[in-house]
Amino acid sequence: MAFAGTRDEAETQLLERSIRAAAHACVAGRPTDALAGLDHDFLLTFPNSPTQDYAGMVRDYGNLCKRSGENTLESSVPVFEEVAVNGDIGIARLQWSTHLRGAPKESVRRLGELQVWRRTPDGWRLWRSARWPLRAPASR
Repeated sequence: MAFAGTRDEAETQLLERSIRAAAHACVAGRPTDALAGLDHDFLLTFPNSPTQDYAGMVRDYGNLCKRSGENTLESSVPVFEEVAVNGDIGIARLQWSTHLRGAPKESVRRLGELQVWRRTPDGWRLWRSARWPLRAPASR
């Protein structure tokens, strides 16, 4: 299903760059930079988990985005399915492939995500996110 919005190419590219930059900052051990685009009213939903707010993300990503140590982010690759902007709202549908330091190399966590961004006087801010686990591709 496509988002019925205007495809402002410059704005969609800006959102994609913001998402990639946050992932890169986390992998590089810079949690403050990784969370710079997060709105203070942010909410994250994930199946069978309590809704997470801004403070929870700061706490959890502060640990996940450390420079080293087990269970810290070694890689995080977004694959964009759709990014669209309509006025002051942006939508991104994507899939993540992540790997944690200390985990077996073949252990890759795959997540689907729907992000809702809103334009503020300070720029685009991630406002809402829904994530869900994806099954590993079937081996042939």
